[in-house]
Amino acid sequence: MTADPNDTAPKTCIGSVCPGAPSVEQVVVTGQSNMPPQQQTVNNNFGFAGLGQGGGAASGDETTVAEVMVIGRRPRNGHSYQTPRILVCMNVSAVTSSQLANALSRFAVPGVPHSMRQANGLNFASWGMAPGGFVTTQFSHNGLSVTNTTTSIHVFGGSITTSYSFSGGHVFVQTTGSGTTDPVRDSINQTTSPEIFGRLDRDLANYIRDNVSEC
Repeated sequence: MTADPNDTAPKTCIGSVCPGAPSVEQVVVTGQSNMPPQQQTVNNNFGFAGLGQGGGAASGDETTVAEVMVIGRRPRNGHSYQTPRILVCMNVSAVTSSQLANALSRFAVPGVPHSMRQANGLNFASWGMAPGGFVTTQFSHNGLSVTNTTTSIHVFGGSITTSYSFSGGHVFVQTTGSGTTDPVRDSINQTTSPEIFGRLDRDLANYIRDNVSEC
């Protein structure tokens, strides 16, 4: 791998972990153990968890990493996540497309009461006491998929899509999200959003099972 010629200045992380390392082309690790200080070049798949003397984690002697210099691309901003696929109905023939679309419209936007069906347009998203902001909601595939795209009046930036899928005679639901705001908010979004939308997916699945007896 080669370093990015447009970004050659070393970036230094003190300690045994450098969070930006997975996003770079090349790192130079300086550490110490029972041998003189050494430098090793490792690729971007290296985890920094147990740098071994003489070429990486596979060797027997462990090195304490004192400093990591990152050379190459700076870590990209942004977030990207996918919730676990949730089983909605064991029997695809037991539930109609209209019932699925009805349920999705009630769980399309976090913070909106589930007694209210959502439609295409502007909605306000929140989670508990924490406000999120306005999103543009767009349903597709006959109401079996919905995408919320954040507006400028929202804490985060990006879009999330919740969709049904059908496999082995079963119905599933899953959410994916991605976008870019700034490193701090992207990190918060990456950490919190999978739980928020995973919970919403589970609530949707429970709603369908409660209202469709054969599911």
